[in-house]
Amino acid sequence: MLTVAEVRELLQAAETDLRPQRLRGRALLGLLATLALRVGEAIGLDVGRLRHNAGDRLLMVVGEGGRTRELPVPATLGRHIDAYLTERRRAAARAAAWDRYLTPTDVPELPGPAR
Repeated sequence: MLTVAEVRELLQAAETDLRPQRLRGRALLGLLATLALRVGEAIGLDVGRLRHNAGDRLLMVVGEGGRTRELPVPATLGRHIDAYLTERRRAAARAAAWDRYLTPTDVPELPGPAR
């Protein structure tokens, strides 16, 4: 188990990470540290299980044996999750835009080998 200082160090490292994955790492570390999720629970999360209730965010987590529990999401962690999900949507939109131009039907047929 990590100490509080080690958890803080990990979270600070995620904050200063310049790679595109930093938002995912920050959100994932926040889920593990703040909500005390197991790795398997965090990896198996479904974005559809994050909901709002009277201004509060709640996350439905499926644990061992299929047991579910609803956890309150602190505001800071909610902002980290939102930032990651926003970037994920943008990346998917960029990929979809590229896919329109890179489909096999758009590539001109090249002449085959001489026979």
